[in-house]
Amino acid sequence: MILGTGHERGDAAPVDLSCDGAAFGEDVWRGNGTPLPPAVRDRFVSTLPRGLTTVGECSEIDSLIGQTFVKAAVPVIDIVPAVDLVVSLGQTAFHRVRQSYSRDAAMGQPWRI
Repeated sequence: MILGTGHERGDAAPVDLSCDGAAFGEDVWRGNGTPLPPAVRDRFVSTLPRGLTTVGECSEIDSLIGQTFVKAAVPVIDIVPAVDLVVSLGQTAFHRVRQSYSRDAAMGQPWRI
């Protein structure tokens, strides 16, 4: 299952992966979206670059976004025969590209699932 988010919601979609030797294939099933609570969204937006925040606030927001992922994932887990792997794109809070590398910070880890 893959989890992702925008500023508005957390999304979960099951993906069936296959491999026939040299090539991988995927079949993305219909997923589920759960709105990000407005208060969580507002707190997240306030942490974006040029805003001031603390590590404690980022930790709380990370947990709250992760809880939104859980709410999106549970209905998907209930209809899929087996979930072997959960991956998350997270919610990008900071993205900086320098020459050939990128430094990102994301919130909303899927550990609760």
